[in-house]
Amino acid sequence: RKSSKVEMGNNNPANKVPTKVILSVVSYGVAVSGYLGTKFGTWNWFSFHPALMMLSFFSLTGAAALIKKRGGYTNTKLHGYLMALATVAAGFAFYVIYSNKIMLQKDHFTSWHSWWGLTALLAYLLLFVVGLFGLHPDFGAAKTNKLIRASHKYAARLATVIAWISMILAFNKLDDDPTHQLAFATPLVASAFIVLV
Repeated sequence: RKSSKVEMGNNNPANKVPTKVILSVVSYGVAVSGYLGTKFGTWNWFSFHPALMMLSFFSLTGAAALIKKRGGYTNTKLHGYLMALATVAAGFAFYVIYSNKIMLQKDHFTSWHSWWGLTALLAYLLLFVVGLFGLHPDFGAAKTNKLIRASHKYAARLATVIAWISMILAFNKLDDDPTHQLAFATPLVASAFIVLV
């Protein structure tokens, strides 16, 4: 009997991403989130912004991309759930920084970091809508359309690059030690070859 579920992704065993690679990406993001959240001593309202953006734009999206590379129905759905969680976390992190600037009576969107970050957030929101309503393996209106699937894939990679540029700019603003900046950026660049290629 033929399954009614649409197989999504490449099920070639050569494309399987080891769990330890996924856990490494998630662990790095969690560790940096903790560092950024407590960078200035105590955890405060602002701390949620860098911590959640790091979790969203690196840990969750990185894991989602790697899981999607494994292919198959279940991994496609898990990819969607993780991306939805990442989008919600990034949205809340945006609310945190927006409200924090209001409390401090500071202007919004005054840095390259803020514009790159806003672009990434809006891109992820759009990708979420397309992924949910267009590509969901159970009810997506365009789930078998190869052009839309490829467009979603490459647009998501571009959004992730934009998000990571925003994170590097933010980290460099929060921590001016060149050794720390290099230690932060190197795993991102290395991960790009695993997550984005």
